[in-house]
Amino acid sequence: MKFLAELGRRIARLVRRDHYTRELDEEMRAHLAMRAEAHRAAGLTQRDAAAAARRRFGNPGVLAESSRDAWGGRCLHEWIRDLRLAVRALGRAPAFTVAAVLTVGLGIGATTSVLSVWYSVLIAPLAMRDPGRVVAMWGYNPTKQPEHVPLSGTEYTAFAREARSFARIAGVEYQGTLPRLIQFGDTVASIPGALVTGAFFDVIGARPIVGRLLRPEDDREGEPFVGVISERLWRSAYGADPAVIGRKTKFYLRDMTIVGVVAGDVDYPAGAAMWGSWPNYVQARDTLPGFFDVVGRLAPSATVAGARAELGAFLSRPEEPHSGARRLLGNIVRPVAMPVADALVDVVRPALRIVMGAAALLLLVTCVNIANLMLVRTLGRRREFTVRAALGAGRRRIAQLVFAESAVVSLGGGGLGVACAWYAVHAFARVAPAGLPRGQAVALRVPVLLAAIGLCAAVTVLFGAIPAAAGGRARAADTLGERRAGHGHSMARRTRTLLVATQVAVAVALLAAAGVVLRSFESLAHDRLGFQPGRVIVARFGQNESVGDLAAFAAATRGAVQRVREIPGVRDATGLDAPPFRATGNDLAYSLPGDAPNAATNRPMADYLAAGPDYFRTLGIAVERGRSFTDADTRGATRVAVVDALLARQAWPGNDPIGQRIGVGSDFFTVVGVAAPTRYRDVLAPRATLYTAYAQSASAPGYIAVRTVGDPQALIPALRDAVHEYDPRLYLADFAPMTDRVEISLAAQRLEALLLGGFAIAIMLLTGIALYSVGATFVRYREFEIGVRIALGATPAQVARLVARQGAVVLAYGAGVGLIAALVGGTVLRTIVYGVSPRDPLAFVVAVMAVCGVGTLAFIIPSRRAARANAAQLLHRG
Repeated sequence: MKFLAELGRRIARLVRRDHYTRELDEEMRAHLAMRAEAHRAAGLTQRDAAAAARRRFGNPGVLAESSRDAWGGRCLHEWIRDLRLAVRALGRAPAFTVAAVLTVGLGIGATTSVLSVWYSVLIAPLAMRDPGRVVAMWGYNPTKQPEHVPLSGTEYTAFAREARSFARIAGVEYQGTLPRLIQFGDTVASIPGALVTGAFFDVIGARPIVGRLLRPEDDREGEPFVGVISERLWRSAYGADPAVIGRKTKFYLRDMTIVGVVAGDVDYPAGAAMWGSWPNYVQARDTLPGFFDVVGRLAPSATVAGARAELGAFLSRPEEPHSGARRLLGNIVRPVAMPVADALVDVVRPALRIVMGAAALLLLVTCVNIANLMLVRTLGRRREFTVRAALGAGRRRIAQLVFAESAVVSLGGGGLGVACAWYAVHAFARVAPAGLPRGQAVALRVPVLLAAIGLCAAVTVLFGAIPAAAGGRARAADTLGERRAGHGHSMARRTRTLLVATQVAVAVALLAAAGVVLRSFESLAHDRLGFQPGRVIVARFGQNESVGDLAAFAAATRGAVQRVREIPGVRDATGLDAPPFRATGNDLAYSLPGDAPNAATNRPMADYLAAGPDYFRTLGIAVERGRSFTDADTRGATRVAVVDALLARQAWPGNDPIGQRIGVGSDFFTVVGVAAPTRYRDVLAPRATLYTAYAQSASAPGYIAVRTVGDPQALIPALRDAVHEYDPRLYLADFAPMTDRVEISLAAQRLEALLLGGFAIAIMLLTGIALYSVGATFVRYREFEIGVRIALGATPAQVARLVARQGAVVLAYGAGVGLIAALVGGTVLRTIVYGVSPRDPLAFVVAVMAVCGVGTLAFIIPSRRAARANAAQLLHRG
């Protein structure tokens, strides 16, 4: 209890220190008055009595200081007093204060924003029970496309039965998350969905909010087609209505019954908002069981490495009893196994690391810039610090004053930065690139806020240490000598030059990296698509009620395409069996006449697409040789194909492909044309492609592409009406201009370019401010020398060159180091750039020119000011 009472008294004296100080002063005055009165009673005069009382009492100031020390908290009280003094001092320098706070706010805000994305995507836990024990697995083909190799239904069943590393196993459709057409009442929308086996939610350890999750019993033949929706979709589309359970909705072309809502951010496969029972879906469509990736929960004693080894042993066995993708790939398949959290973000991890590194550089440059500004301000206050030192202030007290100003600036800038980060993170969540794993989960979280507080403290230390040391060294002799000699302290001058040269180097390196990424993005967006996306709109066919079997649906959609061609304003239209930029498609092994056994498994696979007569004209794909399909290419005619130039070089190197025969399974086609390579399926790399005629196959176009004369979106109502009039059972949904699909496919690359470019521009502006401060400080501390030079006949141009020479040295050193850093660090960019070298000369030259241009502009103002100065005024101030 005594301890608590003493603690309470100490806290009270700290909080109400001014009140207790007044009481102490009054008490000491009363004691002095009492002693003086006693001396007067002894016969001393009033003056002698007061002097005797003071001698016996002691120095009131020393006694008061000792008493306040006994109260405790002196150091904290000094800091509070210094912070108040710092606020008043900064208020008298508004230009410096605004510049410093905005600079810190920029650095803290940008770093906190990127840290929020990094934490939300890579670190924040998934809504799974012990997600580190949940492992995703598939095969990997290192020799040719496709690289991702799933397990066939037969293989999945055998592996699930034999695996010993897992307590439970489920299957996930290998294509991952795909857009599915579902209905909300009368509204049709495209929602990312995935097909999984019934044990999926048991494996990941999710829990329902409403209803139930999928169960293994849902896999049985004859069971209804059921599905589960995400909590986010339940709240946004259904208003968190519990009555959603049992409601039927369209899942692409089938009726699905919603049986539950899963809690939290499951987000596996990436972006999934609904999950349907896969086996029943394919059984009802009378198709093959399909292909699966495996997701399993490790057994108590199992490890990820052990699970990978077990899958590798399974994949290395002979084909029997397996079938499917491995047979076509010649069994050259390696096992892949990793925790689902890593599998979700594996693709974006390199880009996020690079962007995080750029944000760290921006924070470092912010600290360097503020350190330079604070150093200049500290040197400008050397006379004040000299007076303080002469009056008894030690080096620690002067340094503490400088640190207090640093703390005020960092707190103000940190608050501004966190506020900016909050707005930036919310804006990012609304415009997150489609397909970014966990993009909708990005938020400003508590660990990130704690990190921001730590950043503010670190910034205070980093940019306060050098100015505090400079201020603590203040001496009267140094200050007078500095003014007479006309130059600043040599150590401080070298420190400022080194700090700014470091900023120049970082700006050059980051601007070069941003230029390389931007050049890569421009190359992908404009030069390498192989088709013309302008004025083309793509939509998906849906069914209000079943049209019939696949042949009937194919006939109906082809007729609808023909009807759309008749709409005024439509230039061309064609059916598509796959939308553009779908990561997974129809990868097929092809054969050639006279092939040796298993020859097809030793060559790269080709993307297989069914096309109509207007396919190449509608999409703007050039037919380089031969012809495209015509209306004469019907089922009874010779089966023909068009190959792209990549496939032609692979299959018939050095020979004319026209007239050659190419086989898919047991069917052979005669090549009648060669088309230009495209990035229709993968925007990052062209795929060898084999086109066959729709009319000669059983394929049904699930999509339609329309090239228009004017704005394609203006024709959406007419397109809908035309399809409905042709067949009321059909409708069009999920409209998207082809240019939008291109932009979505490049969203990650655009994000990288914008973030790196934004960081580079911010660093370049900060570098310009730093260079200006160097020039201004140079002029300020060499006024006497400049005045002497002008008095002795120096011309304005000579004086300007004197100042510019200082900036040229800083720029030269900084640009040279920055170029070396950019060359060495170019290998880091290899994983995110395409079509350009990570050491692109043009990007490097532009980076150096831009930084040098900003540096030149930054030195123009102080150099012109020095050139126009009056010698008499400079000598008088000196």
